[in-house]
Amino acid sequence: MTAAHPDPLLERVLESLTRELHRTERTGQRLTLLSEPMRTARSSLYTVQASPSGTTYVIKVPARGDDAVDTEPPLDAETQFAALRRAHGWYRDDGDASVSRPVALLEDVGAVVMEHVPGPTVGQAVHRAPVHPRAAARAVAAAGRFLREFHRHAEHPGGTVSLGGLAQDVVTADRALLSPVGVRLPTAVRRTLLEIPDVAVPAGRVLLHGDYVPNNLVVTDPDRVTMLDPLLVRVGLPEDDAARFLAIVSSDTAFVAGVAGPPIRWLRRHLESQFRLAYGETAAHPAILELRLLQQHVLRWRRRREFSTLTQYPTLMNARARVIDSHMRTVLRESGHRLARSLRTSRPRGRVAAG
Repeated sequence: MTAAHPDPLLERVLESLTRELHRTERTGQRLTLLSEPMRTARSSLYTVQASPSGTTYVIKVPARGDDAVDTEPPLDAETQFAALRRAHGWYRDDGDASVSRPVALLEDVGAVVMEHVPGPTVGQAVHRAPVHPRAAARAVAAAGRFLREFHRHAEHPGGTVSLGGLAQDVVTADRALLSPVGVRLPTAVRRTLLEIPDVAVPAGRVLLHGDYVPNNLVVTDPDRVTMLDPLLVRVGLPEDDAARFLAIVSSDTAFVAGVAGPPIRWLRRHLESQFRLAYGETAAHPAILELRLLQQHVLRWRRRREFSTLTQYPTLMNARARVIDSHMRTVLRESGHRLARSLRTSRPRGRVAAG
C-alpha cells in the first residue's frame, strides 16, 4: 500500500484492489500510485503498479452525473466491466487488434480495473500532428481499420433510416444547443438540411462502442491501436461511432487556432481523409455519415465554447469563442458540401418537413 493519500476515494480503491489481488493471486501485492489521478466528467482514473509482480493497472471509477454535452451518460462499473470483457473476448486470439485486458470488478467501490496499456493515445498523436504529421496520419488510419473490424464483431441485422429524420436531428440540435449561445449553423448547411427528402434508405446496425474517441485508443505500434472503454449498451448506426471520432479530431486544439492557415487546415483534412479511407466505404447512403457528423459537430461546438480553464476571464473567453466559432463554421461548411454532393450523386425523392 502506498503512503497516506489525501484522496479518500483513492485509499478505498487501493485497499479494495489489494484485497482482490490477494484473493486471486494468493500473494500480497504492494500498490504504488504512478501518477496524479486523472478526473474527467465521466470518471476518475488511477494508474498504479503492483510489486513484486511489476504489473501496472488502471483503476476507473465511473462518475455519477455528467456535464459533457457530447457523450453518453456515464454507466456504472458493473456495466462497463461487462462491456470490456465482452469486447476483449472478441479479440482474444487476434494478433492485429486488441482491447485492454479486464482484471477485476471492485464492487465495493464501484470501480473497474484493467491492465495498463503503455503508449500515447491517438488523441495525443492528433494533437502533435503539426509537428509529427506522418505519425498522426498512421494513428488515425489504424483507428479507422480498428473500427471497421470492431463493427464486424458488433454487427446486428440492418434496416432502414429516414434521411429526413437524421436531418431534423441536426436542425433540432442547432436550435437546442447553438441558438441559446448566440450562434447557428451556416445558412447554406441549414438550407441543405431542410431540402433533404424524408425517405427511408438502407442502413446498417451495430452494437455501438458508444465512446469511440481518439483518447480511448492507445497507439501500441505505428499502425496498430488498442481500444479502451467500450460501452456496448446501444444498437445504432455504425456512422455514429465514426462521426464521433471524426468530430473530435476535427475540433482538436491543434487545428482550431489554425483555421486561417492553409497548411494546418490541409493537415486536418488529411487526417480526416485517412480515417475515412481506412474505415472504408459501406453499402449505406453516404449522406448518413455526413448527417451524423453534422450533429456531432454541433455538439462539439457547444462543448468547445463552454468547457475551458478560462471561464473566470470573460475577455479571454470571448476571444477564444470567436476563434472556435470561426473554426466550427469551417468544418460544418465542409461537411455540408460533402452532404450536398452525396445527395446529388444519389438523389432520393420527397422532402423533410421544415423545422
